[in-house]
Amino acid sequence: MSGLFMDNNGNRDWKKIWYHGRSAFAVLLSLAVLFGGAWFVYDKASTAYTSYKTADDYAGEGVKEIVITIPEGSSGTDMGNLLVKNGVVKSRKAFLKAYAKNEKSKTIQAGTFKLRTEIPADRAVEMLVDPAYQVHNRVTVPESLRLKDQFALLSKKTKIPVAQFEAAAKNPQALGFPKYVKSVEGFLFPQTYEIGQKPTATSILKLMAKEYNAVAARQELVSGAEELDRTPAEIITVASILEAEAQEKDMPMVAGIIYNRLDQYMPLGLDSTSYYATNTPLGKPLPKDFTKIPSPYNTYLNTGLPPGPIGAPGEKAIKAALHPTKSDNLYWVTINYQTKETVFSSNKEDHDKAVGKFEAWCKTAKDKSGCPVS
Repeated sequence: MSGLFMDNNGNRDWKKIWYHGRSAFAVLLSLAVLFGGAWFVYDKASTAYTSYKTADDYAGEGVKEIVITIPEGSSGTDMGNLLVKNGVVKSRKAFLKAYAKNEKSKTIQAGTFKLRTEIPADRAVEMLVDPAYQVHNRVTVPESLRLKDQFALLSKKTKIPVAQFEAAAKNPQALGFPKYVKSVEGFLFPQTYEIGQKPTATSILKLMAKEYNAVAARQELVSGAEELDRTPAEIITVASILEAEAQEKDMPMVAGIIYNRLDQYMPLGLDSTSYYATNTPLGKPLPKDFTKIPSPYNTYLNTGLPPGPIGAPGEKAIKAALHPTKSDNLYWVTINYQTKETVFSSNKEDHDKAVGKFEAWCKTAKDKSGCPVS
């Protein structure tokens, strides 16, 4: 039997080879045209689809880094407008669609973010909800600081002159404080604040006023003060004393003692107010004759509360001032500054014994901070 491309004599049949080769070429050419056409159609369709998808949105990883600040109270629309304006996303429509689709979008907070220009809206929202892309500029203001110390700390952290904080603080109501706040001493709430990349003295103090108002509302300060027959400002004054005088666990009891003494028109006799009156840093020795120094903040000479707060109290102190522990006690003294042990007494005799224990501890203590000057 002869092969496919051989004649009957066993020789190559070039006629058959040409015939079959031409047929095979025709088939291959047809396939090439078929697949080429299909690829052409696919490519054009893909290009059209991509163009459709990116008509209102960008594609890719973005072009360059950009820092964007989302203002306080911004809505999704506000954010979309801001990002379009700065070239981050292509359209507000695309951003709002991505914003609505992302379950975490409601957690986006005001602040500064490190994004990229010309990125897809989905990616923009992902970056805004990711804390890793937020640029922080924070300042922490601790409890119990006096106003001048708060300003000194804020100035050191922000490089804003103290004079600018002093000027901004002159009108408490312009900062957002209620009318009963006559001076911001004690009312600039101690907290950690996100102050933004270009803070001003006014913007920072407004943040602190806003936080104070939030805490006052949460603790129902106005109605709580009324129940105690006190003003909101008096409650903050009591809270500032608690912050300086008492451990957290003792604050409600000490608050109750303060009110007991006020109700009996007894001088409060507080070292903490004398620290303020003499401008002595807390923990440092008071002047030897501090109980005789003429000052409205000298609660050894004067009855009633001092004219205002002696520092900025935190929320726990405010809560304690609003919810005092009821007792017959009229005195307290911390007898050991290391263990923070405090003794409460209902009479002068027992209190004097407790003071004797404190004086004995002072004689042997290596660190005599807070002990009277001998």
